[in-house]
Amino acid sequence: MSNYGFYQLMTRQLDAVVPRLLEKVIAAGHRVLLIGDDRAVLQKLDVALWSYAPASFLPHALVGEDGSVDEPAEQAVLLATEATNLNGADVLMCVGGGLPDSANDFARVLLLFDGNDNAALQMARRQWKALGGGGHQLTYWKESGGGWEKAG
Repeated sequence: MSNYGFYQLMTRQLDAVVPRLLEKVIAAGHRVLLIGDDRAVLQKLDVALWSYAPASFLPHALVGEDGSVDEPAEQAVLLATEATNLNGADVLMCVGGGLPDSANDFARVLLLFDGNDNAALQMARRQWKALGGGGHQLTYWKESGGGWEKAG
């Protein structure tokens, strides 16, 4: 069974939240496949991961539009539009769209969504309900005061 974390963003944008979450996941020894359905969002995250803090960066790669990436197995973080696990990730981070069919293949899944967008909020609620009866561990985090408050 997979461990699912739902992250409801309220004030900060993805490019401010994702680097910090990835830092924690990588520090714990995990590899991450970060997927999103909007290539422009992934490109913005690509830039943010190199520049979010002056003394830090998160080594990563962005899969090309043709599906290619240099040395995918060497990438601790891989950004892609498809859920093909080229880097042997055990953590899946989803930023936009729902969960892929392969989500249960990962030990941990993080779903980040804009809590101010009604469609995104409804999608997250549907995903939560669909996973609820499957024996998965579900945790709901809501952004509050620059941090995260456990809401479920």
